[in-house]
Amino acid sequence: ELMLLANRCVAMHLAHSRLSDFSVLRNHEPPNREKADKLLKMLTENLGIYWESKDAGSIYRSCQGIYRKYGATMGLCVEMMTMRAGMMQAKYFVYNNEEVCNGEVSPHHFALNFDYYTHFTSPIRRYPDVMVHRVLDALLTGSDDGFQRNDDAHEQVEKCNGKKTSTRRCSDQIDRAVFCIYLRAQKSWFYTIGTVLAFGKDKKTRSDVVTVYCSQLGRESTVALISAPASPADFHHFGDVDDTLMLPESFRVCSRGLVELEWLPADGDSTRRTRQSLKMLACVPIVIIP
Repeated sequence: ELMLLANRCVAMHLAHSRLSDFSVLRNHEPPNREKADKLLKMLTENLGIYWESKDAGSIYRSCQGIYRKYGATMGLCVEMMTMRAGMMQAKYFVYNNEEVCNGEVSPHHFALNFDYYTHFTSPIRRYPDVMVHRVLDALLTGSDDGFQRNDDAHEQVEKCNGKKTSTRRCSDQIDRAVFCIYLRAQKSWFYTIGTVLAFGKDKKTRSDVVTVYCSQLGRESTVALISAPASPADFHHFGDVDDTLMLPESFRVCSRGLVELEWLPADGDSTRRTRQSLKMLACVPIVIIP
């Protein structure tokens, strides 16, 4: 709380100072309205889940209500869906009083619900904080130099935003690589629980696909819906792992939120065929094969 308060106070001071047009702030735009409305409709009309998303506070309260009513797995899944439903990335920008007054740029931070916000508390690890400190120093000492101006400041801010995005992507890739190395070292399949997010069509192959989110790993994956091959020889073999991969005999896409699978027992007795309904937000067992 103290860190947020410090950053907020500095941002307000910079925005109303004589050097406001050279000050680096951080804003966060509201979610994409079209995507947010689709999520609202899906949760409320299709699934009967209470959801309100007019601001960050209402989203937080809605998520907490889902945690209490449906449990952690569902709560984490809806949080993931919220992030995918048009949620923007916070960005650094050089404050411009004229653009703000004209409504061209908003300094508002949606997630924190602050009118003004910046990064001030960690100049040892973030360059935008250094830029903020330099402008503050000029304000405190009455100087008119020692900080980046105009195009130089804008160019530096864009570089910082680009580095932030690259860092996030790199971190995700490293997490994925380390997890793959771990699984291969275990020489076993990884079993866990996933939540169905959506059904759809692959853009390239036009085959039926399902998107599943794994809250244990904090990752989602889109996989093809396939049925069992005509011949057991068509199965792939997965090294020395003593497990069997079973596929449904057939499947049928009933709607955008429902797929029906038909399974044969291990002995192939067609008289004991079973049917499984796969619904959106249903929890399903999943296996990750390294």
